[in-house]
Amino acid sequence: MSSVALYVIAERGAFPSDDAWLDALARLAGSDVAGLALQVRTKGAPTPRAEALAREARLTTRGSKAPVLLNGSSATARRLGYDGVHWPEALLDSEREVPGLLTGASVHSRAACLAAEAAGADFLVAGAVFAAKSKPQPGRGVRWLRDVASATRLPVLAIGGITPARVAACIAAGASGVASVSEVLGAPDPVVAVHELRRALHVARALGKPA
Repeated sequence: MSSVALYVIAERGAFPSDDAWLDALARLAGSDVAGLALQVRTKGAPTPRAEALAREARLTTRGSKAPVLLNGSSATARRLGYDGVHWPEALLDSEREVPGLLTGASVHSRAACLAAEAAGADFLVAGAVFAAKSKPQPGRGVRWLRDVASATRLPVLAIGGITPARVAACIAAGASGVASVSEVLGAPDPVVAVHELRRALHVARALGKPA
């Protein structure tokens, strides 16, 4: 089972420049936070540029205290030396588990949960639970999250509008942890934002919610 409890999606498009993105990645990779994992995502970039960015991001995060996953195919993640891979839901029918790679998968339905399990994912990211700053769509709500979490034996991380104040509701709905884009990347200090989310997870679990 995956030990990932806090997952930060480092989207290149959230930053004004490559340097700003790589700097944030380096700072997050150097933070010592239990259960943290990082995802490198270059959504929308042309294929040659996306791979160049992914290669540079991997060089920047060498020696990371947290596992670093690449959004995309397992073959590319392995070739570039990543610790793991994250499959978008659209790849679930074509990807399969690769020994030695930590594997996450995005899911938006109970059926996708089953497909991700069959493909060999280690953990799932489900959402958007609340309205997300990074995507113009309404949240599906904690009832939806509970339904998805109950459909799988894999750990489920809630994503979409996740703030420290909303962590407890996600854990109570059956999530094992949370994932974030804007809450961390849009913060004045991403490392401080990560610690705040981690504290919220600790408090939620200390109150007796399922882990």
